[in-house]
Amino acid sequence: MFRGLWLQIGTINVSNFNTSNAVTMYMMFDGTNLIGDLNLTNFDTSKVVNMAYMFSNSVFLSSVNVSSFNTSAVTNMAGMFNRTVGMQVINVSNFNTSNVQGYAEYVQEFWCYYD
Repeated sequence: MFRGLWLQIGTINVSNFNTSNAVTMYMMFDGTNLIGDLNLTNFDTSKVVNMAYMFSNSVFLSSVNVSSFNTSAVTNMAGMFNRTVGMQVINVSNFNTSNVQGYAEYVQEFWCYYD
């Protein structure tokens, strides 16, 4: 959907997106070159089964808020944060990964910088 989008400074406003019937978010933000943060707290992910490569190659994205994601139905998270080298904060503490079968490259080439 936003694959390869380039924004120098700003945000993508997805606060009004209705994702209640979405079953895949495969590569949704792959290669998105947004310099800044992405807030996805309004996303309803309760029916999503595929989040593979959702944020992969988003090299300038500094943080993404996925704290409200319901991942209980997800079976594929392969490469979800692959090559997200600019991300400083990703909170996945609420992720339910009990049904996930695909983790390949989940966080390959992911670097965090600590002060």
